Amino acid sequence: MDDIFKKYTCKAYLQKLSQKTFKSEKEIERTFKPFVNEEDLISIIDKLSVKVEKNDDEEEKKEKKTDPFKSIIYEEEEEQSADEYEVNQDIVCRNIDLIRDGKVILKDADLKIVQNNIYGLLGKNGIGKSTLLNAIRKKNWGIPNIKIRLVKQEHFTVEKSIIDYVAPINKEKETDSQIQRNKAAKILENFGFNDINKKISELSGGWCCRVRLAKAIFEEPDLLLLDEPTNMLDIESILYLIDVIKTMKTVLVVSHDRFFLNEISEYILELEDKKLKEWKGNYDSYVELKKINEDNLEKQYKKNSQDREHLQKYIDKFRANASRASMVQSKIKVLDKLEIIEPPKKSFFSFKFDSVETKPLLLEANNLSVSREGREILKNISFKIKDKDRIVIIGENGAGKSTFLKCLANELPCSGDVICHGRLAYYAQQHVDNLPYDMNVFDFWIKKTGNEAYSDFKKNTSKFGLNVKNEKIQELSGGQKSKLTFALINYFKPNLLLLDEPTNHLDIEMIEALSDAIKIFEGAVVAVSHDIKFIETCFTDLYECKDGNLIYFKDGLDSLLLHKFY
Repeated sequence: MDDIFKKYTCKAYLQKLSQKTFKSEKEIERTFKPFVNEEDLISIIDKLSVKVEKNDDEEEKKEKKTDPFKSIIYEEEEEQSADEYEVNQDIVCRNIDLIRDGKVILKDADLKIVQNNIYGLLGKNGIGKSTLLNAIRKKNWGIPNIKIRLVKQEHFTVEKSIIDYVAPINKEKETDSQIQRNKAAKILENFGFNDINKKISELSGGWCCRVRLAKAIFEEPDLLLLDEPTNMLDIESILYLIDVIKTMKTVLVVSHDRFFLNEISEYILELEDKKLKEWKGNYDSYVELKKINEDNLEKQYKKNSQDREHLQKYIDKFRANASRASMVQSKIKVLDKLEIIEPPKKSFFSFKFDSVETKPLLLEANNLSVSREGREILKNISFKIKDKDRIVIIGENGAGKSTFLKCLANELPCSGDVICHGRLAYYAQQHVDNLPYDMNVFDFWIKKTGNEAYSDFKKNTSKFGLNVKNEKIQELSGGQKSKLTFALINYFKPNLLLLDEPTNHLDIEMIEALSDAIKIFEGAVVAVSHDIKFIETCFTDLYECKDGNLIYFKDGLDSLLLHKFY
C-alpha cells in the first residue's frame, strides 16, 4: 500500500488505518474517502477487501454466539417490546410542514432516511435542526414505529448510578443483565468514565451528555439521532464515537465538526429555505457539489438576465415602429413567457480582527502549578508565547487545558509567575453563557466599552457579522452571542488571543469565518480545541495537556492522529 500512500502528507496515518480490520467494503470506503482521491480509493478497496472476505466466517460465528439485545427505554419514552417495532425502517415523508412557536421550519418539504446509512444534517444556527430531530423522534408525519433514540446536549439529573442508568439490572434474567452491564461498562470506559458507580447527579453537564451517548449506543436503536454530539467531547472520545457510529444501523447527526462529518457521513441533508435537500457523500463532497450547483445557477441567472435584457431592448427600440409591430408583439409574448430566474443566494460574512502592534515576546509563564482537592492539575509548567504564534492545546476533559488558559489570563490563582508584555484577550464559553440576559445589546456595549457612539458600535459589530441594537441579549442565538463577545474583544485591540473552545455553538460558516480571521490576525493565538479541522486549518504548534504537563507534538496533526488512534 506504500506506493498509494506516499503521495499524501498523512501517509503514516493512512498506513496505520490500513492495518485495521474492516467488516465490509462500505466501511473501507467510508474510512479512506476523506483522505484519498477516487482512483486510489478503488485500489485500496480492492486490496483490503481480501481481509473482509477472510473475516466474514468468523464474524458470522460471533453473531450466532451473541445474546439478543435487550431493549432499555428512556424514562420519557413509552416502553415497547422488540416485536412491536416495524420491520420496514425506511423513513419517506412527502410534502411535510413543521412549525414551532409560529416559526416555519419546513414547508411542503420531503424527508427521506434510508436504513443502514449515516446522514449529516446541516443548516445555519437557529434554522430548526434540533426541532426537526425532535419531530422525527416523536414519529411525526407517519414515520414508521421503529426504535429511535435522540441524544441532546442537555444536562439532566436522575438519582441513579451511571451504570444503573445505562444498563439497569433485570432481576428475572440476572445472567443476561450482567453480560449487558459488562458491555455498557466497556462503552463507558471508552468515553472516559473511571467510576461507573458514581451518581449522575454528581456529574457536570458535559459528562451527563456522555452518559446519554453511552446509553444510546448501548441500546443499538434502529435510528440514532445526535444533536451536536462532539461539543462536550475530547478528541479521544470523538475518535471513539466515529468508530462506533460506523458500526450502527442508521444515524442522523447534527454537527458543526467538519472532520467528524467527513469521517461518518454517507449523505448530507441540508435544511435551507424551509426545504431539505439531499447531497450524496461526506461534508467535503457536499461543499464541492454545492459549489458546482451554485456556479450553474449563476450561469443560468446571467443567461436569463441577458435574454430578458436583449428582448426588452428590442421591444423598447421598435415599439413605435409600425412596420415591426408584429415582431414587437411576438417579442413581448416571448418575454412574458420567459421564466424569471432569481439570482442565487450567496450567504457570506467574515470575521475581522483589527490591525495591531505586536512584540517579539508577548507572554512568559514560569513554573505554573495548580492543585485542586489534593490533585495536581498543572505541574511547574514554563511557557512562552511569541509574536505570530499559533498554538493549540488538546487533551482529555479535566486534564487542565482550560485551567492553564485561565492562569495565563490571570483569571485563576496559581503558583508561579505570568508576565504579559502585550494586550491579552481571553474568550471562554462561560463568558458567552453568562452575558446579562436582561440588558439590550447596545446598552451592554456601552457598559463594557464606555463608548456611547452608535456608529462605533455598528462598525465593530459588523466586522463579526452582527446586525443588532435594541434586542435583549436573551433574544440572541448562541452564535450571535459569540459574535458579540468577539466584537467586544476586538474593540480593545489585543495582540494576544486566548481562546477556550471557540468553535462550540458556532455553525460551520461561522467557524470558517473565524478560521480565516485567525489566519490573518497580526498577533498571536493560543487556543484549546477538540475540532480537528479547525486545528488543521489554523495552528502550527500542537501540545497535549496530560498528567499536569504540556507535551509537544513536533509533527503536528498527523502525529496527533497516529498517537490517538493507536
